Amino acid sequence: MIAEALVLIFNKLSIFDKICMVSLVCKSWHRVVTCSDCWQDIDFEGIEDHYNNDLKPILKALLRKNSDHLRSLCAKNFVDDELFSLFADHAQSVRTLKLSCCSIRSSTIETAAEKLSTVTHLDISFNCYHISASAIKAIGYHCKHLLTFNMNVSSDIVDIEPPLDEQAFAIASTMPKLKHLEVSYVHIGSEGLLKILSCCTELEFLNIRGCFLFVFKENLFENFSGLKVIGPWATGEDLLNYMYNPRYIIPDFMAIAHELDFSLFDELKY
Repeated sequence: MIAEALVLIFNKLSIFDKICMVSLVCKSWHRVVTCSDCWQDIDFEGIEDHYNNDLKPILKALLRKNSDHLRSLCAKNFVDDELFSLFADHAQSVRTLKLSCCSIRSSTIETAAEKLSTVTHLDISFNCYHISASAIKAIGYHCKHLLTFNMNVSSDIVDIEPPLDEQAFAIASTMPKLKHLEVSYVHIGSEGLLKILSCCTELEFLNIRGCFLFVFKENLFENFSGLKVIGPWATGEDLLNYMYNPRYIIPDFMAIAHELDFSLFDELKY
């Protein structure tokens, strides 16, 4: 089968299937699956809960070899300040960035934000550190075309609370084109919510579950007929419905992954 067709097929597979199955079939398939065209969208779904920090060298290799082609990255738990900074250095064409349950400091986000100008969909929910208003402003200022911003906070984690509405004001003042916003359990009051609604006029979806600090009025959303709102009352669930369930992983995954010949990421010569 010609390489172009194989690339189209392999791109339908998970990262696990590419590394543990496709790469072991034959030399020609190995060569195709390690080319940059097969890694424009990097998704670690179902793997992070099993291997966590062991995935760092794999992501580093993918970023360094594929920076000109990368369109999206989805990772959970294992991305830290170092990896986020490295990613930003290779994010020239990235549109979607989903980094839930990671450990990224606000100062790191502020520094890297100017390199994320192409990002249109950003999810930094359940981050281990508080995301400051200045970090949010940096994201909004540099990501001019941001359509989705998710910054949900876990309901069972007690963090240092920022001043009321500080984060909401940062969102409202820098992200006017948002269509999808999730800020469940974030420290938002009436003034902050109204500021978001008045400034982000293109909003279609708003998750304010667990945001109990504003005075709810029955007609609060009557002027936003096209807006779907979730919250503010929690149902007792831990918001895990927003997370994905781990897939069954064959134990040999890491051994195979670390032996992949990533030098073959050079352009395919069809």
